[in-house]
Amino acid sequence: MAKWKKFANSLKLRILFAMVDSDPSKGSEIGAIIAANSAISSLADNMQFKYFNQPGRQNPRFSFTAIFRGGVQSDWYCSKPVYDMLVELKDPRVPYFFQVGPAAAPNEFIALTSTENFTTKSSLVHLNLLKPDLPEVSFSYSEQLLFEAEAIARGFAPGGFDVATTRLKKGVEESLKSFGVPAAEATTYAN
Repeated sequence: MAKWKKFANSLKLRILFAMVDSDPSKGSEIGAIIAANSAISSLADNMQFKYFNQPGRQNPRFSFTAIFRGGVQSDWYCSKPVYDMLVELKDPRVPYFFQVGPAAAPNEFIALTSTENFTTKSSLVHLNLLKPDLPEVSFSYSEQLLFEAEAIARGFAPGGFDVATTRLKKGVEESLKSFGVPAAEATTYAN
């Protein structure tokens, strides 16, 4: 029950952030949630729907690929706008999000725009994101940390710039690690 309450408070925080720019009074409610320290506060608190590597209990994206494509990932491609942004930011998740096309050179990612057709060199969404037991995350610890960083930076919660920066870095680090980036590399990138 305690985890459900934490999830409810984190979800309320997400909703309040969607409202605060048009209704600045929501900033005090955001601050109250953070001050109460009653939201998701660790990886163990992540709200996720678990799937299993058992027929009928698998992640639906995996099932779609298994049923309709014989287990061959050929439906989800590397998007050029997303890929370009990740490359510009030197984000280490590129090889965790995408895989090179079957005819591409090693480490040659070929992203597609919405008007381009797939070729054997085109990059696809990585199979690690289509695993049968990959959970569906509704709210993560990293998202909570990023909301807290923004709340502190905008003055909705106390702490100041240094605390906001620390939460921002920790949120980025936790997100990277959740996709498989090694902890040392995630820390280096976040810093």
